[in-house]
Amino acid sequence: AGTLWVCDRCFKYMKNASSHEHHFKTCHLSHPPGRKVYQKGALTIWEVDGALSKLFCQNLSLFGKLFIDVKEIYFDVEPFMFYLLTDGDPKRDHVLGFFSKEKVSYDNNNLACIITFPPYQKRGYGMLMIEFSYELSRRDGVFGSPERPLSESGVRTYLAFWISMLVRHMRLAFEVPGSPTRSGTNIRRWKNTKGWDGELPRTRARAGALPNGSHQEDPFAGRRTISGLDVSVKISLQDLAQATYIRPEDIAMALNECSLLKRQRTMGTDSHAEIIISQRDLERVAETYHVKPQFLHLDHVML
Repeated sequence: AGTLWVCDRCFKYMKNASSHEHHFKTCHLSHPPGRKVYQKGALTIWEVDGALSKLFCQNLSLFGKLFIDVKEIYFDVEPFMFYLLTDGDPKRDHVLGFFSKEKVSYDNNNLACIITFPPYQKRGYGMLMIEFSYELSRRDGVFGSPERPLSESGVRTYLAFWISMLVRHMRLAFEVPGSPTRSGTNIRRWKNTKGWDGELPRTRARAGALPNGSHQEDPFAGRRTISGLDVSVKISLQDLAQATYIRPEDIAMALNECSLLKRQRTMGTDSHAEIIISQRDLERVAETYHVKPQFLHLDHVML
């Protein structure tokens, strides 16, 4: 088999080393075309319009296809926006991975395909990009979901993301406004060497985490039930969707996966049907799935 030479700046591909060497001397692209939409430290997410940077996005899609079997975006890149995650040094930004998103999606898909390049996998970069895709849904005011079909690894990744996002939100249901948060010294912190090590302070909780965006009133007042040493709360799929911008069907899939959907009060698919979730069960799920704080820092979003 031959060797394919690819520029790691513009992703142009060449068939021999001499062409690559000549191109490397003339390619002065120091970062992806487009605008910055997120930056924290050296990590940056760039938004690139497939219509404005057509050749770059075509080359990027072809390179990504080397690692993705279930998606097909080659030359028809104009209907898509591309979001590239880079790690910067004093000279330039290095692309770690990317995801694409349809400009107009009647199914409210917030992600068409995603890839973290092999040298940078298992570092949380994929989760960061997925979290950013849902931040785009939140800003659009729609319940988002990835384009189907998902690969087996895609299903596992999204289930882990949905469960983590839901656990982080549902923990707020067990907090009473004005009382110490999990970051307080008087509250026992769940610790696991492989997972979560305490929740973020309430003041840094996810924007819009409470229904209607309220951080003053207690939206779960009257929904909590104390039984012995355990506390339960009633919550609906619609409540969770409005807080996380995850599609209700995906929420049901995630809750079923971690056995939190078994206490549904009413049968059927009504997203307003209430589910009773106990704090003990929730923390069991958090420990089992190694739920960690969110990777995305909302105060670094530049949209």
